[in-house]
Amino acid sequence: AWDVVVTSGGIGPTHDDKTFEALGEAFNCPLEVHELTRQRLEGFLAGRNQELNRARMKMVTFPQGSLVESFPDIWLPLVSFKNIYILPGVPSLFAMLLPAVFQRFKGTPKKLIELGTQTSEGDLAEDLEKALEKWPGIRIGSYPQERGGAHRVKICIESLSDPELRAASDWLIGKLRAEKL
Repeated sequence: AWDVVVTSGGIGPTHDDKTFEALGEAFNCPLEVHELTRQRLEGFLAGRNQELNRARMKMVTFPQGSLVESFPDIWLPLVSFKNIYILPGVPSLFAMLLPAVFQRFKGTPKKLIELGTQTSEGDLAEDLEKALEKWPGIRIGSYPQERGGAHRVKICIESLSDPELRAASDWLIGKLRAEKL
């Protein structure tokens, strides 16, 4: 299970836009027209000499119990259902709504440093374990890369503590003959 899911696309008027419908099916939840969003879309369309037809009604029909947040400069709301944020696929619209999603999450962001090395995973595993012992506030991921790539293994180090992250990174750079990516 995931803490948060963000979708992109599938909420328009065409036959292949099925995100709201899929959520309804997945959670055994009926869909319903969100009246305020319908009114806002209707006003937007009137300004363009277009009508709110059956196809466009899909864009205002959400799983029952969805949280719908409106914004002053756009008819399109941010719709969330449970822990799922449903965003449009049009990049400019997605970018407009994404900050509203981010505002819901508080806390100290983790910092990340990525390293690349030619050392094989079998040869670096013990040094990764030693780093985890020396700096218990870090997390490390080890990811083999495709043969012939710039690096044999990519190492991702993350932590809430910047000094701990830097110390572990510097230590691993020396131990693994790695470089920052």
